[in-house]
Amino acid sequence: HVIGNQIRQTAIPRRFSTPIREIWELQFRLPRRQGKRADRLIEHPRFRAAYDLLILRESSGEELDGLGKWWTDYQVQNPQIRSHMSREANRDEPTKRRRRRRGPPKKQESNNG
Repeated sequence: HVIGNQIRQTAIPRRFSTPIREIWELQFRLPRRQGKRADRLIEHPRFRAAYDLLILRESSGEELDGLGKWWTDYQVQNPQIRSHMSREANRDEPTKRRRRRRGPPKKQESNNG
């Protein structure tokens, strides 16, 4: 949304705005590193740029709970350690409770009889 708003004010060629948007969107995916997500994310063509932005955000004082260090460590590990790190990341995050959808309203039985 930030990029979209800025494009209205400033002419940013698409060859620049598209990568900027992708890097920005990856910032929201970096905290979700459970299971195979981390492996898929590290293979993304813009991962390194998104990682660099994450480190910049951390070094500027934004509190990210060690996310930059986790990704720094993850990149240099072998596949077995990476798998273990992803499982541990899953344990560290609180489980989200999903709301159950309510079924259709129950029909009232009439006792007109």
